[in-house]
Amino acid sequence: MTSSRKHVFIEPVNSLAYVDALFKSLNEGLTVEQIAKHNGKHDVIAINQSYGWYEGTAYVPQSSLSTAQILYTSGTTGEPKAVHIAHESLKNTAERLVEVMEMTSEIKEYVGIPVNYSFGFGRCRAISLVDGKFYVPEKFDPLEIVRMLEADEINAISAVPSLWRVLLSFSDLITQELAKKVYWIEIGSQYMAAEEKLKLAELFPNAKIVQHYGLTEASRTTFLKIHEKKALDSVGKTYFDDVSVKISENGRIAIKGPHVTSKICSDKDYLFGKESWFETTDLGEIDNGYVYFKGRDDDVINCGGIKLSPDTLDLALSQKVGVDTSDFTVFKYSDELRGELPAIAISRRALERKNELINALNDELVEKKLNIKSLIKVLMVDELPRTATNKVKRKELYFSDIEGESVLNEESVSDENFEELLVKALKVVLKVNEVGPDDSIKSLGGDSLSTLMLLVKLEKMGLPNDEIMWLVDGLTLKEVIQRKEQKKTLIEDSDDNSYVENKHAFFTTPENLSLYLIRGIFVLINIIAHWSTGLFERMPLFLHGLDRHFAVVFNSGTTGFALMFGLTYGASLVKNKLNDIKTLKSTSIKNMNILLAGIFLLATLRLISNTLAGGQFSAMTVTNSVYSVLYFYFFAVLTFPFIILFLSRYTNFATSIVTTALTFWLLSLYISNLDIEASENSLIQLVILLFTAKYDYLGMSAIALIGALAGYYLRWSAISNKQMLYKFQAGIMLCIAAIYIGISSGEIDMWTNWPTSKLYMSLVFLFVSVIVVLDAIFVFLLQSNIKSRVLIVSFRLLASVGLLAFPLFVLHELVLPSVSILSSLGFESIRLLPFIIFSLLFFVLIRRVYKVI
Repeated sequence: MTSSRKHVFIEPVNSLAYVDALFKSLNEGLTVEQIAKHNGKHDVIAINQSYGWYEGTAYVPQSSLSTAQILYTSGTTGEPKAVHIAHESLKNTAERLVEVMEMTSEIKEYVGIPVNYSFGFGRCRAISLVDGKFYVPEKFDPLEIVRMLEADEINAISAVPSLWRVLLSFSDLITQELAKKVYWIEIGSQYMAAEEKLKLAELFPNAKIVQHYGLTEASRTTFLKIHEKKALDSVGKTYFDDVSVKISENGRIAIKGPHVTSKICSDKDYLFGKESWFETTDLGEIDNGYVYFKGRDDDVINCGGIKLSPDTLDLALSQKVGVDTSDFTVFKYSDELRGELPAIAISRRALERKNELINALNDELVEKKLNIKSLIKVLMVDELPRTATNKVKRKELYFSDIEGESVLNEESVSDENFEELLVKALKVVLKVNEVGPDDSIKSLGGDSLSTLMLLVKLEKMGLPNDEIMWLVDGLTLKEVIQRKEQKKTLIEDSDDNSYVENKHAFFTTPENLSLYLIRGIFVLINIIAHWSTGLFERMPLFLHGLDRHFAVVFNSGTTGFALMFGLTYGASLVKNKLNDIKTLKSTSIKNMNILLAGIFLLATLRLISNTLAGGQFSAMTVTNSVYSVLYFYFFAVLTFPFIILFLSRYTNFATSIVTTALTFWLLSLYISNLDIEASENSLIQLVILLFTAKYDYLGMSAIALIGALAGYYLRWSAISNKQMLYKFQAGIMLCIAAIYIGISSGEIDMWTNWPTSKLYMSLVFLFVSVIVVLDAIFVFLLQSNIKSRVLIVSFRLLASVGLLAFPLFVLHELVLPSVSILSSLGFESIRLLPFIIFSLLFFVLIRRVYKVI
């Protein structure tokens, strides 16, 4: 099928060009279907990415009942459903929005949500209706908003609650004078606490602040006028006679009005007229005309982004096994690491068919690319709970205490059953049928997520910490057993506990200790820097703004970690470890696996967050979700050892590495000034992002190369034990010189801003600071005989963090997206759960490493 005169296909891209193309098509009365350009089945209007003030075609609303837009949202089986929106519906929504917000032609809005989403495009239509102006940024940027307010360029802002929370975190930058310049604010339909809404109303006293509730199928059904400070814990009311809301018999919010979708196409078509009620899956209540959102009533199982319908699974299992659906049902249970997983409840009558049902369920999951048989849990019941109309009440099962068959018996570990229990744990957690003596976690396909699960399981089984770390380090089952026997012999033969004391021989190598201490410092700085805004916000009022005093340290976060990445390779070169191909390959593969898992999990969380925010699933969305700082480190781990090995062949290693770093840096600056357009091919776009986006490969590699030079220089001095004092003095002088350059250029003022954009001159100061800190630690370790238990414990803890640099770095990247998802789902009361989970994992990992160093 190709585009026709009445039906056109357009690529959904957050771009001014997208708005212009869509306005032109709608003005002609056409039907516009949003579809990825690479679809291959249609001629799709390609959209170039462009941002800034919109100066294109104005929107001319049509009163036709014909379809204007076809948008896609995920169905319960994971297949998208097509939502048809009529021209009249688009017109009605825009006109109601203009009226409820009292918008005029004076509006100049910063549209903080993608314009290819229903929310963002609705803002564009409404503003165009009143002949106002709107600005489309490349991404939501609080600092850009502050700058535009200062320049009187904008007087309105729109964003989803999660982005408003970001902006509120910058509230100290928005003075009363700036806040009074804002006259219109619209907030998306994600959950927002009444206290947060009140804070917005108090921050922007002159603004008409409106939050809407709706779905793609019924955009902007209700409006809450936050500036009136009434019923702030609700999602507002309809305000218009032609829009109605009621609560259905099962407690769901139902909607009727001219803005409701005219048709939904999924497994079958659903038609809606003006008098048709569209029933949502949202639970709610109505009090005094105000609608109160009470959560979702979905039974859908969201397993790592793949949505499973329990009803569909029940029918498939019944057909395969021949057991009536009255005797079993599939439902969901919560999993801290994966979100939701499937479970099956079976009545006593069907007990003998249990294994058949489990196998059939697993077959269905495998078809959906879910290999999680060992995680399926089984609940045996006398009878399935049902309603008066014989519908199964899965929510009662969901909240029940499941005794999962995947859970290992908590047997006590002894020398006799050690190997048996270890094999059993590996089989269950890694989902494999056989474990041989030459198998390791890696050879069995374990990733960072399953490794963490294994750590927790082995700890519960009482496995000694040494044996746990041997497995994590990549030893085979046979090697672990051999080491266990050697350890037992050493302990039995020792009269003075020398084996136990020698476990901490780590402290006899100052160069190793300093390396991991510095790595630990920068990992902690990076984590604290990323979370500092929320952390300092929750401190007492007199401590607010304290984070600015740590700005120089916080601004070193990402750059500092890149330096530490290079530092390791430079130090290893002195030790000749880079020439050990086997070790190099093993370490690189381990880190790449960790990073791949992190990239996948982070992308999944971003896609979920994007979906909850009303975004559409497309190839471009997936591409943008995949790209992050972890993406750079994946390729850095892949290529950096070979770059260092190549440069080490030159007589003057320092000159070669500085020259290469400078070349990379200049190339990065050159490429950043090129107007490279985004590609519609996802793979090509990922390559483009690698060299043009934030955390670009060349720029970050240049920083890492400088770190490698530092590592090489410091390790060489530690081994030769000379010129330490000269280095320390030189570092101080360079630091002073960097500060002088900062003062002369005026950039030193930016050093005390947090958060701030990337500052190249700050890197000089940061690098010198790293040199000074490393030298100070070296001098201390080489000249001191550490006896203080407090100091030893502190060093071991910090060094443990350094040893776990990559896993902790990856895990902390997943926390904030998880918080955003919980907020979007309305779970504000547990939005700190990801921090708690991270803290627990942090404690578990550090505890294990601490005991073996």
